[in-house]
Amino acid sequence: MRKLLSANFARLWKFGFFWICMGFMLGYSLVYMLNGCRQALALPEISFTLDQFYFHSALSVGAFCACLTSMFLSAEYGDGIVRNKIVTGALRRDIYLSNLVLVFTATLLLLGVWWISALAAVPVLGVWKLRFSELLIYLLVSVLFTAAFSAFFTLVSMLCENNSAAGIVSLILFCGLLLLAALIDNSLSQPETISGYSVIIDGIQTVKPQSRPNPHYIHGQWRVILQYVLDFLPTGQGLQMWLLEIADTGQVIRMMLSSVLITVVTTICGIRFFQKKDMK
Repeated sequence: MRKLLSANFARLWKFGFFWICMGFMLGYSLVYMLNGCRQALALPEISFTLDQFYFHSALSVGAFCACLTSMFLSAEYGDGIVRNKIVTGALRRDIYLSNLVLVFTATLLLLGVWWISALAAVPVLGVWKLRFSELLIYLLVSVLFTAAFSAFFTLVSMLCENNSAAGIVSLILFCGLLLLAALIDNSLSQPETISGYSVIIDGIQTVKPQSRPNPHYIHGQWRVILQYVLDFLPTGQGLQMWLLEIADTGQVIRMMLSSVLITVVTTICGIRFFQKKDMK
């Protein structure tokens, strides 16, 4: 296992696409945070904080993970590296786990680049308004759903030998999960009541606000179920982190347990499928 990890990381440091992703993440973070600084300076009457921009990496890291995983792991198939590892006596389980560790570490490095470079906005936006305990929770949730992303895309790439196909499937799955999370969040964000206006013309025009039930508001058990689904999805967790909507202790526990569950289940399934895979 140690030799497999050493070989994997030696390849990663020489893998050009990894450094392209690192550079792009660095540039994206700096541009995004400097744009936040520009908004804060242009609109001093609005209180902008570092928190409003700092966690916007939560969704982009999933897309980077999908691309990097498919490119790196599929290249192992194309170059015959996986077959050579098996021929030399490496266990398929160890091959799979070493690849998962590498993907998780690489994705964490991308996330770390954002976290560090985003601090460039501190002179203008100041430090976090979140309490230290809340900041740690946000960071921990980020690490755990990064592990879930890594496990999920490792499963896809280890079972798909074609580089292009693995990348397309991974990105489609990521976009589909992101769209599902956005739809659920939009449904849960509907207000319980909506305001309308009635205009009465009787010599004098008067307008008075009226409040009526919102037909799109979700009630009862169905609302609870949708919230649980949103907390379960890694994209749902990232979206709520983006919007700074993680506050409830029960919600935090659900998110963390969900990420751990996704990571464990997809890893077990991936190892079983990979062990039965016919290596041509």
